[in-house]
Amino acid sequence: MRIVIYGGYAGACDWAELFPPKVEVETLAISSLKRTVERRADRFVYLDARGVEKGALHEAVAWIAGKPGVAWGVLDPDGAIEDPAALFFAGAGDYLGPGVLPASETRLRCALARAHRDDEVPEPEQARSFPGWAKLREGKEYDFLFCHAAIGEAERLREAIGEKRLAKLKEAFAAHMAEIAEGIDGKAWILDSHGLLLVFPPRDLSDSPVLAAFELLLDRALVGYEVFKLEVPLTFRFAFHAGRAPWRPPGSTGTVVSEDVNFIFHLANRGGHDGRITLSLSCADALLPQLSDIFLPAAAFEGHEILVSRRFLDQA
Repeated sequence: MRIVIYGGYAGACDWAELFPPKVEVETLAISSLKRTVERRADRFVYLDARGVEKGALHEAVAWIAGKPGVAWGVLDPDGAIEDPAALFFAGAGDYLGPGVLPASETRLRCALARAHRDDEVPEPEQARSFPGWAKLREGKEYDFLFCHAAIGEAERLREAIGEKRLAKLKEAFAAHMAEIAEGIDGKAWILDSHGLLLVFPPRDLSDSPVLAAFELLLDRALVGYEVFKLEVPLTFRFAFHAGRAPWRPPGSTGTVVSEDVNFIFHLANRGGHDGRITLSLSCADALLPQLSDIFLPAAAFEGHEILVSRRFLDQA
């Protein structure tokens, strides 16, 4: 990944303390911003607040905010910006202040993905806005955030509680996940032998399914005992992917043909991890910035870049 930093200097600096070694950093004088900045899908532009007069920084922010397609943010190690939230209202994709430095490669990649998510101008007949569940037309393609949820360590559970009780546990888990999804504007869509595929609108509430997955993983011991009446340890596995699919109502999905639906099932059942959350970079904008560092890059899967959450440990 490459980032370009514009600040009150012209030469290169030592960025080892702020960025990971795999990130290529180029530094340019902020006075050259208007004639050198480029729209590139593989790079992120940061304005360095250090050593730049407040008026010059505000001018640079106002100019780059009106530059279509440029992924940009502000680097502020000293916390000089009084209102960082105003930067996001202006269209910034990231703010690197004293509380989040040094920045991880995962955070930088997520910021780049979020900034470019709305880059494309879709064809009118394939508008990416979500009309609401009641207005979906059967057979027409829409954008969704897919979440596959399943019980983890199934073989261990099978040995501990038996095949019949495990089958009932999977049924209860699917019903529980359907109820959770309904509460955050989602739908339980397709049931397979491993778990349940949930679908959500692609934006607005796109952070809520990931947060719900976090909550279930963190509270898995309590959920296992209170919700499923289980005396042995319980864990889950979640996979997320953003993509398109023709809409079919739940219970009538046998004719759904979609590369993205195929991929989320493959990711969940072949590339997923028990006790962790796996997501493709296509839905990196579903992560709140403060959650980005919880995810680590993993090996690419079927042509998609993948992030996997750090392992959650049980409290003593």
